[in-house]
Amino acid sequence: MDHVAVGRLLRSQAGVVARRQVLECGGTDNDIERLVRRREWARVHTGVYVDHTGPLSWEQRAWAAVLAHWPAALAGAAALRAHDLSPWRARVRDHRGSAGGPAAALAPVAGPPADARHPR
Repeated sequence: MDHVAVGRLLRSQAGVVARRQVLECGGTDNDIERLVRRREWARVHTGVYVDHTGPLSWEQRAWAAVLAHWPAALAGAAALRAHDLSPWRARVRDHRGSAGGPAAALAPVAGPPADARHPR
């Protein structure tokens, strides 16, 4: 197995890798089983692994879902979140009209696009 190539994948995919990617890097099912047995990797979904045994971050869950259902992609708010964007811009507004403090709150500048709203 090309450990450098697998390491590059793990770094670029938040520590998540698919079985097919490991096989493309010259790994085998035995390599994967050994890493899981040694608790260096943990199985997330069938054919998808993470490089630790703790709780998954949002980004790791997103990568695991995309890799498990390949060819898939994130869409909508999830895609925006993955790129550190928000579907709604926000500004800070002081409800007391002066010095700020605990009364300051986020207020939406614009709502979601019309096609994203739920019908009434």
